[in-house]
Order: sequence, then structure tokens, then C-alpha cells
Amino acid sequence: MGRDFSAVIGSLADSELEVRKGAVAELRGLRAEDISERVGEMFLRAAVEVFPPAEQFLGDSSSDLVDAAGKNPREAYVPTIRELYAQYGDAARTAALALLAKIGTDGAIRAYANLLTAYGWRAKVVPRRLDRLESHPLCADDVLPAFFSAAESPEGAYRACLLLYGLSEQGAVRAKHWREYGGYVLARWRRLRPVIESAQRESGVAWRWEEPYCVARSEGGLLLDLLGRVTGKSPDVYGEILAALGLRDPYLGAYAAIAAVQRGVAIGGNTLDSIAENHHARWILFLGSRRLERRGVLPARHRTTTAIAYADMVQWLTFGTELGREPDEIELMASYRYSEDGDDGEVFLFRFRTFEPDWAAKDGRMAGVAGPFTPDGDFAGGPSMTFSSFTSWESKTPSEHVAGLRGVIVGYEQGKE
Repeated sequence: MGRDFSAVIGSLADSELEVRKGAVAELRGLRAEDISERVGEMFLRAAVEVFPPAEQFLGDSSSDLVDAAGKNPREAYVPTIRELYAQYGDAARTAALALLAKIGTDGAIRAYANLLTAYGWRAKVVPRRLDRLESHPLCADDVLPAFFSAAESPEGAYRACLLLYGLSEQGAVRAKHWREYGGYVLARWRRLRPVIESAQRESGVAWRWEEPYCVARSEGGLLLDLLGRVTGKSPDVYGEILAALGLRDPYLGAYAAIAAVQRGVAIGGNTLDSIAENHHARWILFLGSRRLERRGVLPARHRTTTAIAYADMVQWLTFGTELGREPDEIELMASYRYSEDGDDGEVFLFRFRTFEPDWAAKDGRMAGVAGPFTPDGDFAGGPSMTFSSFTSWESKTPSEHVAGLRGVIVGYEQGKE
């Protein structure tokens, strides 16, 4: 006898939190073979309802129903999603678009574009897994225009430009696309530039990570990257890129430098050297020089293995799920040779800290590891070991820190298998 999925759906609306949590757990535990076309249709139709939260601080479980249907994605779901999309709430709309991208047929991708054009982005509808879209042949000509048509809000503009960037990385953006959207990118940067310029400070690190500036700088880096890629010679584009090189924020300076190099503009060594002094900016220059196959963009003294390790550690710490910013202080404490499965490299142990009023300041100095790297500053083979569990520096010896961090990484990698 099969499962009674109608009872599971009913439990999502139960007055008892524990019952709702059990229903969500059951949905999330389903496998592809559990989801027949009939069951998937049932879930998609039930998702028009608004359910009470099943977890504290989270929204209704309509998205869990759509996600459950997506465990076994079928093209037959496309007409159903088209029919019901207008009735879905924000959570279900986000999941429905993700499901269309996952189905990935021409019909599903066109439905994604049509629905986005018709209904735009609600504030809480955030696209998932853009890479599924970027790899589809129809994306540049069908989905990209839909993203720009829904780019009325700052969030929508960022999403559109992010998709343009992803398609550019895929080599899918052609001259006609740059002609159509290059002017938009330039105009968006010009609207953002006064906000960025007014926030510049002479010294310190913390100001770069304070809202709303950190949001503006993130989009600013993306826009400068795109300005470097826009085809055709435009004095306006050149002028904006060169002006950005004068910003106090080295992160944006790095993006401007790579954009200038991509457009064939010579940059003085002193300017590049000044930008690369910042560990986070050095990471941007490092990746950009690799992409452009212009190793000399990164000054020689900043191309050492140690300098790249510093940059790698800091860029990892800036992730929103980690420290969420650059540390105020970071110092190299030790380096170790590393060998596993025939891959040799060097790992670097750092200690770092932030100052008040940052949330992590109370924890004092903490440990982190970056690597492994080859002697010429490139990544060694095997899994990355760049990580921190934000353990107090004083709690362990250097070798114990490295062993403990490596143990966490190995355990995580084994857990994914």
C-alpha cells in the first residue's frame, strides 16, 4: 500500500508545530522513485495554499511541496506550473522557477522566461541555481531578456547583471547582446557610483563591510567586471573604468584594473602594486589575471605562494556564511608540506581577528588554514583545505590547529559521498 500523501499535505496545516515539522521532514526525505507523475501533480496543486511555518523564522511550506515534486522532474509539470504560478506565493514561485530550470527542456526554459516577463520578481522571490539556466542554449536569447525586463528594482538589476556575467563566462554572450545590454550596465554603474564615492574612507577596513555600502560594492564589482567585457570602443566606458581606479576601496580598484586590462588600457605598476597590497583585492587580481592569461597584471612581489595564500584565506573569510568581511588583522604563523593521493602542496596557517564592534571581536585571535598551493602559487590538486572553524588561537598548538581543520574538511568531503 502506497503512502497517503494527502495526509502529509494536510499535516502541513496542522495546528501543532511538531506535526508540521514531521510532514516537512517526510517531504524532504522523499526520493525520486517515490514521486510518480500523479503525486508530483498533487504536490504542485497543493502548493497554492499558504501554510503556517514548520520551522521557526521560516515561511510557509508551499516551497517544500514544489521541491518534493522536483525530486523527479518531468516535462509534464510545465503546463501545471504555468497554470498555477499566478496563485503561488513567494516561496512557491521561487521553487517553481527552480523546478523549471531543473526540468531544463526547451519548453520549461521558455516557461521560465514567460512567467518572469509576465510577473516579474517579487521582493522575496530569489532565483536558485542560475548555472542550470546559464548552460541552456536558449538562455541568452530567451531568459536573459526576461531578467532585464524584471530589473526594475535594485535586486532585479543585480540578478540580471549576474546572469549576464554567468553567460559571459560560458561564452554565450554575443555582440548583439552587448549592444542590447551594455548601455544598461553603464547606466546602472553611473547610478551606483555616487553612492560608492560618498562612502569612501581614507583608512580602516570595517567601513567596506557596513550596510548599505557592502551591498553597493558587491554590485559595483560585478558592473565593473561587465564593463571590461562590453564589446566595442566607448569613451564613456573607458572613462568610468579609469575613474574607478581612483577609489579608496581596493576591491573595486581591482575590478577596475582587470576591466582596464581587458580593454587594452595600460595601467601603471604603482597603481597595481597599491591595489594588490590589500589581500582581498589581490585575490580579484589573481583570478582576473588567470582568466585573461595575463600573469603580469599581478605585480611579482604579490605573486608569491605566501601572498596568494593570504589572499585565499581572506577571500574565504569574506563569505557571508563565514566571517562575512575582511579581518582587521591577519598574520601567517606557519606553513606545512602537504601530500595526499599523489598531490603535493603547501598549506598555510594563519591567525586573524576583528576589532569592536564587529561580532567576532569578542573571540579574539582565531585560526584558519589556506591551501594547498604549488610552489608557483597555483592550486595543488585534491580538495581545497582553505577553512576556519573560528577556534581560539590560544586553545591549540599550530600543528593541532592544522590537524583539527583538516579533520573537519575530510569529514565534510566524506559526508558528501
